[in-house]
Amino acid sequence: LVLWNVKTLPLRMQRHCLNAQPVAEFLEKHRGIERIYYRGLESHPQHPLAGSQMAGFGAMIGMVVRGGVESLVRLSVGIDTLDDINNDLAAALDTL
Repeated sequence: LVLWNVKTLPLRMQRHCLNAQPVAEFLEKHRGIERIYYRGLESHPQHPLAGSQMAGFGAMIGMVVRGGVESLVRLSVGIDTLDDINNDLAAALDTL
C-alpha cells in the first residue's frame, strides 16, 4: 500500500493543485468569506514570489469566514470533482 501511494503521489498532488486554484477563486468571491490565504491567487501579496519559486501552489487554502466570531479555517482540497467540492462548500457557507 505504501509503495502504491508513493507511485501515485505525483499524480495526486497534481490533481490537488489543479483543484485548489479554482476552489480558492470560488471562495474569494463568496459572500461568506472575509479573506482568503492562497498563494495561487493574484490578490495574495506573495503571489509573484511564489510563482517564481513553485511549480504549483499546493492544496492548502486558508480563509476567514464571516460571522460573529472571526475564525480562520484551513482547507485541504482533495481530488474529488471540482463541482462536488464547490457545491459542498457553497452549501456549508450558505448556512451562515
